[in-house]
Parts: sequence; C-alpha cells; structure tokens
Amino acid sequence: MERKRYALLDAYMRKCMRDADGAHDHEHVYRVLGVALDIAADPQLQAAVEYLTPIFTLLGARNFTFSAARPSAAARVPPVT
Repeated sequence: MERKRYALLDAYMRKCMRDADGAHDHEHVYRVLGVALDIAADPQLQAAVEYLTPIFTLLGARNFTFSAARPSAAARVPPVT
C-alpha cells in the first residue's frame, strides 16, 4: 500500500475511533491488524484458524477470538502523525 493512502486511511480510522472507549480505540484497531498480519505471515497459524473456525461454529461458539503467544505485529505498525 502506498504511504499516502495508508496515511489517509489511518487518519480516517483515528477520527472515527476518537470517541470510542479505551478497549476499542485506535490502538485496538492496530492490535487487530497485527493479529491479522501475524496470521497472514504464518502458514501454520492460517491452517489452525481455518481448521478451528468451523469446529467452534459447530459447537455453537459465536464470539471467539484467536490470539498468539508471541508479540503481535501491531507493535510494528507505525502510527501516522
């Protein structure tokens, strides 16, 4: 993605999330992005998510999340100032 486009999207996201509670502020968006980038970069994580998602759904789980034990890529996403 071009840096200019990223900056526009980041500014828009920050504007939309300005009044959000602390658990769902712009840092939350970076954390979710980081997990998505981790999964995209790791074929084993991709396979685990693809394998477990339908199982959890069949068991009736509706709002489940996956998290990694290692640091997320969110820390590597630079905020645009």
